[in-house]
Amino acid sequence: HHHHHNFSMQRWLSMHASVLRDPRDRAALRGEDLKSIREKLKHLSSHSGWAVLMVSGGRFSGAIFKVGAEWPLCECTHHKSIARYTTRRKQGGSQAARDSVGGQYTSSAGASIRRHNETKLKEEVLEILTSWSDVLADCQRLFIYAPSLNRHIIFQPSSPIQKNDSRIRSVPLSVSRPTTEEAKRVFYTLA
Repeated sequence: HHHHHNFSMQRWLSMHASVLRDPRDRAALRGEDLKSIREKLKHLSSHSGWAVLMVSGGRFSGAIFKVGAEWPLCECTHHKSIARYTTRRKQGGSQAARDSVGGQYTSSAGASIRRHNETKLKEEVLEILTSWSDVLADCQRLFIYAPSLNRHIIFQPSSPIQKNDSRIRSVPLSVSRPTTEEAKRVFYTLA
């Protein structure tokens, strides 16, 4: 049994070597033995949180997980999801993004409601991220799912997370609409 655990641990480590460091020095990782990677993971996880933040289609979902020193001990310490309808049915992209392009939709009643909702969504997301700023500062990894037109909702000028943060990783999975369940699924898939 112990042997089996060792194998799965080894497979787990090699699969997730990528989260330890930038892809840029992935090559350097190949030279490191399992033991040093395991030490690094232990160090990395003993004091670390991972955040999963997702925004698309007028929905935001965020969750912060404490990654325990003993794999796979993880717990979700913070989570929040909000929905504000900002997109036209069957069309991607938010109203504000559409307005900046210009077009015939900008004066409709639906458009102004969506614009109002988008403003509210931005305010609410900023409020959440600001209230989490201490825990976010302690996070080792920030996994962000925000298709291009949604990025401005997370990276607001006064947001505790800015787009040049080296801890940011995009979510390498296909994601259904942002909900707390989905944020947890993303985390457990990546962790």
